[in-house]
Amino acid sequence: MSLIELSFEENGRVLRGIAAPTPSATPYGNDLLRIENFSVRLPGRHGPIHAVRGISLSVRVGECLGIVGESGCGKSTLCSAVLSLLPDNAQIEGQIHFNGLDVQRLSSEKLARLRGREIAMIFQDPMGSLNPVRRVGTQIADKLMVHKGLSRTTALAEAVRLLDLVRMPAARGRLNDYPHELSGGMCQRTMIAMALSCQPKLLIADEPTTALDVTIQAQILTLLSDLRRELGMAIILVSHDLGVIAQTSDRIAVMYSGEIVEEAATETVLDRPRHPYTRGLIDASPDINRVADTLVTIPGSVASLSEAPVGCAFEPRCQAAQHKCRKVAPHRTTTSSGAVIACHFPLGMSE
Repeated sequence: MSLIELSFEENGRVLRGIAAPTPSATPYGNDLLRIENFSVRLPGRHGPIHAVRGISLSVRVGECLGIVGESGCGKSTLCSAVLSLLPDNAQIEGQIHFNGLDVQRLSSEKLARLRGREIAMIFQDPMGSLNPVRRVGTQIADKLMVHKGLSRTTALAEAVRLLDLVRMPAARGRLNDYPHELSGGMCQRTMIAMALSCQPKLLIADEPTTALDVTIQAQILTLLSDLRRELGMAIILVSHDLGVIAQTSDRIAVMYSGEIVEEAATETVLDRPRHPYTRGLIDASPDINRVADTLVTIPGSVASLSEAPVGCAFEPRCQAAQHKCRKVAPHRTTTSSGAVIACHFPLGMSE
């Protein structure tokens, strides 16, 4: 894939970087990633943990899919599965296809080529993900040397261009810095630069704004949105913060207890949520325009993943639950507006 030179103007300073042209259609048409009836069981102290249960999901070329849900609902496990990073003792069912390839059937050698080159991932903790005893420039250059066969001199020059691309202040001077010499926002920009170094078709950002202050969060989210448009790549953005997801995503998938309980276009989910859990997440989000004595919360706690529920996993916390919810697991249904919901009694379903 040939490179495109990009230039940006920021604070009166012209920054230059590289980009990849917009990717073409895949063997699945516009679906770059397709997950079909996928389940993951992990060993636990008291039996297997049903971390992911029967998920079917797709990501289109150039699309940003937001995955939202409380901690412990299986978001990170699902993302790790896309890169086949689950432990060897994980029990897996279903299929994951990326650009026509069955990820679960790839050899170790082909997986190594896929990771970083075709699919890149930004992990939750940038400080913990960077090697603390190696300079930032060396870490970026190493990836370029391994995946693209560049010489060390060329790879370091490319590292400067990548840091410029992610708006790193004084990019050239940061090459010799160690991670502990950078702020949290700078470490996150470094991780993004590394992720973009091989022009991936899909970027998985797992809680990319965790532990960052609000100002830096906004900068990172704006940066990801800009880079998606300029590079034409797809993004899976994972967060427990619905506000973060709403700001950048084209579609939202709401996860609860290892399942997708609602999936629709961002505007549809925010304006007309159908699942009670989605409604609860929206109501629990602080609103500066709403005056309230107390913050709205979802009662109870996240369902245990140690055993699959007989009925709806959200039933113990749902104020609209009925007898059927305790006995029968809901199936995914599609509304006339295109939303996909797993609920026996969706909100506002008079259409």
